[in-house]
Amino acid sequence: MWLASAVEENQGKVYTVELAKPKIDMAAKTFKDSDLENSVQQIEGNVSAVLNNWDKQIDMVFLDADKMNYLSASILYRH
Repeated sequence: MWLASAVEENQGKVYTVELAKPKIDMAAKTFKDSDLENSVQQIEGNVSAVLNNWDKQIDMVFLDADKMNYLSASILYRH
């Protein structure tokens, strides 16, 4: 939420990757209720697979939940 609020004034975008459908639904409602849905794009899937196929320029990657795969995800993302 803080990241989305911060990028909103510069028309930035926060991309969030989630695998669990209940968390995706809950987050979508939260983004909509907070008027941040235009600043956030949710991607459903495994973070390693998503980063391996990433084709957008980004400024920062923040990995939070998948602690066991931090190193492998950072190795995958070398764009």
